[in-house]
Amino acid sequence: MHQNMVLRQAWWSAVAAVLAGALGLLTIVWPDRIERLTMWDPDQQSGSLEIFVVALLVLVTMALGALSLFLFRRLASDTGANYSWQSPADSLTASDPAHQQCQWPSALQRR
Repeated sequence: MHQNMVLRQAWWSAVAAVLAGALGLLTIVWPDRIERLTMWDPDQQSGSLEIFVVALLVLVTMALGALSLFLFRRLASDTGANYSWQSPADSLTASDPAHQQCQWPSALQRR
């Protein structure tokens, strides 16, 4: 039950972060949407409200994204899952027979 609750919180915070980011981008692309949709002009066309809204939405996006990342990592550590990325080349060692077979021809090797 605890893991389901953490997973639900992580997804809701991730969705909210995406929505806040999308609203921030919408405010950048369409800066006078507040005035046009509400017929209310709180900053008398100076643009200061839009700058404040974008800054606030960037902060909200960062905070919710960090919370989502924290919750997903907490869930992964609680379940014992390891989500670290490892390249296939990292698994090859000098003692690995597959690695020893991948030798450059002697004519192409550095001297």
